[in-house]
Amino acid sequence: MGCEVIQCHEVGEDDASVGAYLRRDILSNTSILECVERGVPPGPKQVWVASQGEDVVGVMIAGSDAADIACDRPEGLRALLKLLDGSHQYLFMVRGELRTELVKHIRCTGDAVDDVVTLTVGAADIAPVDAEGVVRKLGASDRALVEAFPASGDHEPELWRFVEWAEAHPEAQVVYGIICEAGLVGFVQAGISVDNVWDVGMIRVHDGHRRMGWGKAVLAGASRAIVQEGKQLLYQAGVTNRASLAAARAAGYREVCRTHAYVGFVRSVVDGGAD
Repeated sequence: MGCEVIQCHEVGEDDASVGAYLRRDILSNTSILECVERGVPPGPKQVWVASQGEDVVGVMIAGSDAADIACDRPEGLRALLKLLDGSHQYLFMVRGELRTELVKHIRCTGDAVDDVVTLTVGAADIAPVDAEGVVRKLGASDRALVEAFPASGDHEPELWRFVEWAEAHPEAQVVYGIICEAGLVGFVQAGISVDNVWDVGMIRVHDGHRRMGWGKAVLAGASRAIVQEGKQLLYQAGVTNRASLAAARAAGYREVCRTHAYVGFVRSVVDGGAD
């Protein structure tokens, strides 16, 4: 197979080979699968497959301003990059060791983009809840507690809206809170990504209870309950968001991969890595 030329062709978003390839490492490729199968984020996109013989060796999702690439080998990455418009600026995203190969073949604009760390946790690794509070699922009967929790910002919906929607759609979202004598001091929201993989979307702690272990406690308690239901959990945060990553690691999460991102242009001669 190593001597066969890599061929690239565009496929539909429902092409079975794309999902099958990405599910070989579903935890690393969840965001690409969401883009292909659920249209998240929405918008027009092209799906390209790189094949060597009968084997798929890479997938690229290209939109108007971004190119997200999952690939087995450097030559597959190079073949996919050749499909892009060299005069157009993209946000390039790759995982793991492909970072070294990518930077050879693009001209970066210098715009700073935070790498994203993806973590997961297994049942045996979840830390105990060592705070003096009870972690449980929030529902309609908790409205008074929930509405007393301060909003995190002008651009974030009220917590009650998340709780209400989660209770109506338990197959897609859940909200857990940690409750003590002071009331609701923190919460975790998680939602389905693809298959049985759920993503921790938000973790919030009341301003008056930060840096006291409540974030770790509510995350650990919620994670244990969700994992016990047979779900896989993902936690994602920017590499510079040290507080968020520290809370996840303290709760027992381990790193799965890093998504490296660069803003720039494809070089005119991809094979040589130079203009």
